Amino acid sequence: MINKKSPWYPLTLDRFRPFWAAGAVANLAIWMQTVSAAWIMAGLSNSAWMVSLVQTAITLPVLIFGLPGGVLADLVDRRRWLLFTQALMLIAAFSLFILMVSGGLTPWLLLALTFLLGVGSALNMPAWMAATLTLIPRDVVPSAVALNAVSTNVARAVGPALAGLLIAFAGQSAVFVVIALCFFGVVLFLLRWKTDRAAITLPPETLFGGMRSGLRYIRHSRELTSALAQVFVFTSCASSLWALLPLIAKDRLYMSAGGYGMLMGALGLGAVLAALNLPRLYRDFALRKLVVGGVILFALATIGAALLELAWAVWVVLVGAGMAWMAVNATASTIVQT
Repeated sequence: MINKKSPWYPLTLDRFRPFWAAGAVANLAIWMQTVSAAWIMAGLSNSAWMVSLVQTAITLPVLIFGLPGGVLADLVDRRRWLLFTQALMLIAAFSLFILMVSGGLTPWLLLALTFLLGVGSALNMPAWMAATLTLIPRDVVPSAVALNAVSTNVARAVGPALAGLLIAFAGQSAVFVVIALCFFGVVLFLLRWKTDRAAITLPPETLFGGMRSGLRYIRHSRELTSALAQVFVFTSCASSLWALLPLIAKDRLYMSAGGYGMLMGALGLGAVLAALNLPRLYRDFALRKLVVGGVILFALATIGAALLELAWAVWVVLVGAGMAWMAVNATASTIVQT
């Protein structure tokens, strides 16, 4: 029996566990899309700028729609909203499959549908987090928040690795089938999910009024502002490694999709290793020290990936990069959500 103080305790709760698992599947599909689109773009265009735009297309919607998505999650029926956002991502993934099979996929269509999937993800995230935390007792919320952060960041690293291997062994179109099936499975779960709509005790609020309230709260919370700034600066810089790794694999290391998948697998392995050790690290080190140490390690790993010419050496430094990514983002996400 897991002790209630254990960071893994929320996974013993029957209402929380399946919802957490469904969220992990959705996150996995989102990041499988990222690496699939980047590798396919590297084949469609020789432009490093176009390849890097794939990462922009999947993450820019978070910046644009994150705040209104959070407000809408409190204004509408949450279950219906989650069904809408998951269906939006399912449509984007299935459309990519159809275009891939028919030979009609162009670089700009690839970017447009990747952006659409990113919009669905950005609108889905706040509602999913809010719904998850209503399924557990208040005293285990910090553990649930940490588990959500671990799920998101492990998917960020493991999803691309799985996509790379699928491209190598099953073909480029197959990966979009798997992504669409992931979203379809989550839609089926949400259709069967029973939720009690909480009674609204606060005065009614408009979309723009809610956005102003959110910005006002952030402005007056020094700790939250600091954590958000750290996440923004780190991910803005660190995402360049994901964005340009297809070119490193293809043009400098002369790898096929399978080799690229192995490189992404190194990031995933590092993230999993860090995730398994995060509870112990949280006990032994201050959160600020973990963030600083992770940033330094990721910077060194990025330099190594840029300069090293041997595939095995790049693989090793990418394991370190995966560990650093998890340490920084999971820690910062935990601070923000609590």
